[in-house]
Amino acid sequence: MITSSFNNYLVFADEAGDHLLKPHYPEFPLFVLAFCIIERAHYANFIVPQLLNIKLKYFQDSHVIFHERDIRKHTGDFSFLTNSNIRTSFFNDLNNFMEQAQFNVISSVIQKERLQATYLKPENPYTLGVTFCIERLLYFLNNHNQLLPTTIAFEARGKKEDEELELACLRLIQLTDYSRRFDVKIIPKISNCCGLQLADLIARPIGRFVLNPTQANRAYNILEAKIDSLKIFP
Repeated sequence: MITSSFNNYLVFADEAGDHLLKPHYPEFPLFVLAFCIIERAHYANFIVPQLLNIKLKYFQDSHVIFHERDIRKHTGDFSFLTNSNIRTSFFNDLNNFMEQAQFNVISSVIQKERLQATYLKPENPYTLGVTFCIERLLYFLNNHNQLLPTTIAFEARGKKEDEELELACLRLIQLTDYSRRFDVKIIPKISNCCGLQLADLIARPIGRFVLNPTQANRAYNILEAKIDSLKIFP
């Protein structure tokens, strides 16, 4: 019998919006970072096979990568969603998957215009978002008696962006007592990681809710019960 030296949770992270303070994008003036926390067994037994089932129902093979923007705009591999009948079926399957999937969400939403109006020298939104999410992730893990090191997986975006992310994470981890608790890995998109694709579906609906809580938002309605912590700043 193998004695596990891992904790019970996997953590996948993704973001929505630009972390730069300028230029401004009035339609989405936020930076949203979301951590998706999944129990290892549920990830292996439900998340991965169910996501694969959806892919094989709508695509020739499983290599397509779910990306929220392409799904929302019906572009790229998801251009078939311009067909209303197929779109209805696809979203029913995707929503059912999201409802049945068991995961917790920790998210931070940085309101960039308010940040600049409030602080003379505002902190980088990425640094703020990472700080808030890791602080709350540590609290979550401690509450669940998970004291072993935890990997936080991010999807690679580009050399400059990845370096900024690594710097923000390393600064926080190295300057605190988190160094023995967390490891950050940046995973290439081509890896087709199911956890990162799930995280990709989470961040923007949370941002849309913060921008307009009264607007219809089916995705957020599904996520709401799974949100463990939502920090809106400032």
